[in-house]
Amino acid sequence: MNTTPQEPEVAHIDTSKMSAGQRAAMELTEAARERTKESSFVAELFMGRFDRARLLPFPGQSTEDHDQGDAFLERLDKTLHEQVDPDAIDRTGEIPDQVIASLASIGAFGIKVPAQYGGLGLSQTNYCRAAM
Repeated sequence: MNTTPQEPEVAHIDTSKMSAGQRAAMELTEAARERTKESSFVAELFMGRFDRARLLPFPGQSTEDHDQGDAFLERLDKTLHEQVDPDAIDRTGEIPDQVIASLASIGAFGIKVPAQYGGLGLSQTNYCRAAM
C-alpha cells in the first residue's frame, strides 16, 4: 500500500467574488469533507500508480451505518417511484419543482451534511449507494 504523504490541501475555488453568506456556506461544506490520511486508489491511479492491493477488500459498512442507509434508500425509492416521471423529464428537459421539493423534504440534498447543520449525516458509502 502506498503511504505517500499528502500535500496540504489548497483551496481551488476563488471565493473573492462570493457574498459573505456564500463564502461561509462554501467554507462550512469544505470543512465538513472527510479527510483521509493516505491517497485513494483513484488518486494513485490518476498519478499512474496502479496498486491492485488497494482494490480489495472493498470498504464494509457497520450494521448501524447500513441500516441508516437502507432507511434513506427506502424513502428515496418511494419518492422517485411516486413523484418522478422520467419520460416527462426527458421530453421537457426540466425537473418539476414538486420533485425537487419532495427530494429536499427527504434530505436528498443533504445526504452527507452533518445532522447538526440540517443534513442526514450519512456516510460516503451510503451517499454512493444513493447515487447508484
